[in-house]
Amino acid sequence: MPELPQSQQGVLGVTGLPMWGGLVQNEYLRELEGDRAVHVFREMSEDPIIGGILLAIELLVRRVTFPVVPANLGDSASEADKQKALDTAEFVDQCLGDMRPDWGTTLSQILSMIPYGWSYFETVYKVREGQVLDSRGIPDPFISSKYDDGRIGWRTWAVRGQETRDRWEYDPGTGDTLGMWQLAPPEYKQVYIPIQKALHFRLRAVEGNPEGYSLLRHAYRPWYFRKNIEKVEGIGIERDLAGLPTAWLPPEYMADDADDGKKALYAMVKKIVTQIRRDESEGLVFPLAHDDKGHQLFDFKLMTSGGARQFDTNKIIMRYDQRIAMSFLADFLLLGHESVGSFALASSKTELFARAVGAILDSMCDTININAIPTLIAFNNISPKYIPTLTHGDMSAPDLNELGTFIQRLSLAGFDFTNERAVSQYLLEAAGLPTLSDEGEELDLLPSGYPGTDLRGDPYKIGPDATRVPPPVPVTVVPAEAPAAGGAGAGAGGGGGAQNRRAPTRTRSPETQAKPPAPPAARNAAEPDGVEEEEFAAEVIIEKIPGQTASIIHALLDAGFAAPVITKALRVRPQHVHEVRRRRARARARQDAMSPATMQSVMDAIAGAEPDSEPNFDLDRDL
Repeated sequence: MPELPQSQQGVLGVTGLPMWGGLVQNEYLRELEGDRAVHVFREMSEDPIIGGILLAIELLVRRVTFPVVPANLGDSASEADKQKALDTAEFVDQCLGDMRPDWGTTLSQILSMIPYGWSYFETVYKVREGQVLDSRGIPDPFISSKYDDGRIGWRTWAVRGQETRDRWEYDPGTGDTLGMWQLAPPEYKQVYIPIQKALHFRLRAVEGNPEGYSLLRHAYRPWYFRKNIEKVEGIGIERDLAGLPTAWLPPEYMADDADDGKKALYAMVKKIVTQIRRDESEGLVFPLAHDDKGHQLFDFKLMTSGGARQFDTNKIIMRYDQRIAMSFLADFLLLGHESVGSFALASSKTELFARAVGAILDSMCDTININAIPTLIAFNNISPKYIPTLTHGDMSAPDLNELGTFIQRLSLAGFDFTNERAVSQYLLEAAGLPTLSDEGEELDLLPSGYPGTDLRGDPYKIGPDATRVPPPVPVTVVPAEAPAAGGAGAGAGGGGGAQNRRAPTRTRSPETQAKPPAPPAARNAAEPDGVEEEEFAAEVIIEKIPGQTASIIHALLDAGFAAPVITKALRVRPQHVHEVRRRRARARARQDAMSPATMQSVMDAIAGAEPDSEPNFDLDRDL
């Protein structure tokens, strides 16, 4: 066994964090020192811009999943060890869902470290004994458990408010935080909570600062200036609406050697001028007096000023709003308010914001993995090698359009995703499609007998044994009207013949209801050459499909997903999927047995079709 030298075991230096009396003293603004910072940050959290950003972060985080990943024991581990690791991960996941308050509320309280820089939680445990009744015979929600296996789980992660922090307990030799002293209402009694019984979440713990670093610290300066400018703006608006109070007095009332009566009247007039307001109790009583020449001695008016102000306070406030949002990397929230900004710019900024929030979740999960989970595992006498890890999912869903394009390019390059279960599972989850069961089959599929068409547009139904069964009522085609004189020749030449041809219609033929159509293979042998191609050309249906949806359908077909699955998951009409499949068949000449003349007739039929509304996409271009 290797030996560690004694000189390498001790700690020589300290972090250098200035602390006196258990309080951090590294803030150069007096307004943000100690407890004053907590009150200022709380006031800032009520700001419309800052409050909106904090709400956006909380709502984004609450949508994220937090799976518990089993311990990685390596490929050489036995099946029993792997199963033990899976059971341990499931146990930790159960404990997270068996706390009061629930995980979502606890997560919101943990995120209070964003405005304050830190959050402190006392971990409380319980024995999982099922439902426990209190003295009144009512189930105790805090002690009761969903499980009755007798194991030890978390009862709660009790938050300890930032404003209740009295001082920190720290090791002066190393600077490490040992715990927190709490002084909270209503008893205001000092309580010591050691770090071994707590979860201490921090942002940017520079020099081991137990109070971390608030994200609102960067926004304090623009918030302070904007707050005062808004006050001045409000006063200015009030004065512009009511006017500037102005009073006229004889000069002797304002002289230094005036008698007491004149001084008292002068003081009263100044008080009226400075305190008059337009409200429900407005009114003024003013003396009326004239000199020997008939001039009025006392007068009072509301003077108004015309013209625009020298400074546009709205632009100034918008500038500070932008700086506040920029301090959170969330200035994309202001895009469009000034009629500027592009989609590409907003996309890049939102991605950066999501990555920043993801880094905060990484820090949160690290704290839980280092302090909470190992202690829980030790209390239940489980080997440390089985300790699982709490992780978090993606902050935002991938762009299905970009993902579909990427999968399409890989498919064209020769990659086959049909048998790649992990890839298929990810694609299904990303698109919100039915996931795969353990046997590899799709869940929640449409029942058998769902109508559809094959690659060439032949109608069929999916039978119980996954075979294609022709429907009992066939679909026949009424040929299109014959073109006008000279139209055939023009059509053969690629000219105006197609413009005189209207789209064919689908009807049900009564005389053919009793006779089901032959399967495609049998029909190919029984019918003359060109009949199938002509029927295929007549059955083309032009539908209005959004370009992004068409790309997703194309990519999912390349990945091997069945048409009924795509139809149900994307909530599109079956004709949408069928049209994409027919266009794919036409584009891939190796799958068609059409002559050039027949192919031209198909193109003419498509060009001459008249949809109900103009399509907003081009399949040949978008796919």
